[in-house]
Amino acid sequence: MTGNHILQIILNLMVVVILFVILYIFVDITLEKYEEMQDEPCLYDPKVQELKQIVEKWMESRLIPWTGHLECLNHKKKETIKHLRMCKGSSSYTIDKEQVYLCVKDDNDEYYDYDMLMHVLLHELAHAICDEIGHTKKFDDIFTDLMDEAHNPSCTGQKPIYDKKAPLDKNYCGTNASDSYSA
Repeated sequence: MTGNHILQIILNLMVVVILFVILYIFVDITLEKYEEMQDEPCLYDPKVQELKQIVEKWMESRLIPWTGHLECLNHKKKETIKHLRMCKGSSSYTIDKEQVYLCVKDDNDEYYDYDMLMHVLLHELAHAICDEIGHTKKFDDIFTDLMDEAHNPSCTGQKPIYDKKAPLDKNYCGTNASDSYSA
């Protein structure tokens, strides 16, 4: 074995070790964040409850069956919003498709714009509706259809509850909203 072969093996081992260290750090940080979220208390906020009621009434006002990716709302999933436990959170996320935390205030303790909050609520509702976990294609399709229907309902008599053309707050709760909450 020549010196070049030995050097090649050492360099390859170093790369593998570095990748394992990076993976370990990423998994550790992700698990730590998840554990923190599990420990967050469910705090009442009137804005969170108001948004939930708006979506509940909007869904109840639907006189025709949902179609496409929202067809699941024609069955028991239509009750999803009623059964969701809604909480004020330090960030926005859904736990076990049963509990939603919404970040509703900025660093100045001011409520975010209505359409920004509705956008995030629709995003979290899509997580609760979707039978897959994460930002999958199916989730994206459900979220897109929810936004489209909330913006321009296909059912006569159902009023819009969201302006999907409204700009998103780029610093929503310390995230890049266009990356985190777009479909």
